[in-house]
Amino acid sequence: VNGPPKLKGAAERLLRQLKEVERSGETTGDRVSAFVEDSILLMGNNRELESLYHLLQKERIQIPFGGQMTVDLLVRKETQTIAKKLKEVGLSYLFVGMETGSEVVAMQMSKNVHSKNQNWMVRNEQVVKFMTETGLKYGVSVLFGLGENQADRVRLLEEIARWQREYSGNPCVVSLNWATQHPLLNVGRHDYIEWGTEAESDLLPFF
Repeated sequence: VNGPPKLKGAAERLLRQLKEVERSGETTGDRVSAFVEDSILLMGNNRELESLYHLLQKERIQIPFGGQMTVDLLVRKETQTIAKKLKEVGLSYLFVGMETGSEVVAMQMSKNVHSKNQNWMVRNEQVVKFMTETGLKYGVSVLFGLGENQADRVRLLEEIARWQREYSGNPCVVSLNWATQHPLLNVGRHDYIEWGTEAESDLLPFF
């Protein structure tokens, strides 16, 4: 969110970080895994993802890892091909922002932008099916408070429950979020990007 992505050498940097996690586990004797907290794993760039695959194939790091992806990427054959390759070298989990069951809201959130008129929920189910058949765990976030009614929310959760029954428990994680305005919006000197409490507050440890 802060400037253009720095993709040059990104796969190599990620490899170094994964090796550090592996070393940490070896030092403590703990089982470890990693989740790549980028908005999208290597920006979904096929070249960098392929590079990561070859690096991990050579290094043979023995830890499972996950990251974030998008539905628009995961319905593409080329991304699916790389995801299958990455599974061979440790990829075990991907998380996407599904957010809504509403076609209109999805478009407003710049989702389903390359759909070629295919329904947003249909594309989501295609991804769940692919992930399950590939043997990868899958998580989704659901964002309420975007103007949907209670019936819409219930329908969405019922659809996710159906997927879980039909696709071996995928999505295995459903992150429920609620869209609200920041409580300190337009209050004093506070801004969206600040912590929810002052730096000297007794409440800071809770964050």
